[in-house]
Amino acid sequence: MPLTTFALIRHGQTNWNAQRRLQGSTDIPLNDVGRGQAQDAAAALAGYEWAFVVSSP
Repeated sequence: MPLTTFALIRHGQTNWNAQRRLQGSTDIPLNDVGRGQAQDAAAALAGYEWAFVVSSP
């Protein structure tokens, strides 16, 4: 049976997250911490071959 790999990645930090504010579907930009988290996630995921990606809006 082939190995199946799943990765669940939460979005990076925004200023609203840091303030514990709900954002819902409001598009708040990532802050410096969040941009670093996104770069770290991209580096960790780059070594895999992904069959598909599912994303929230």
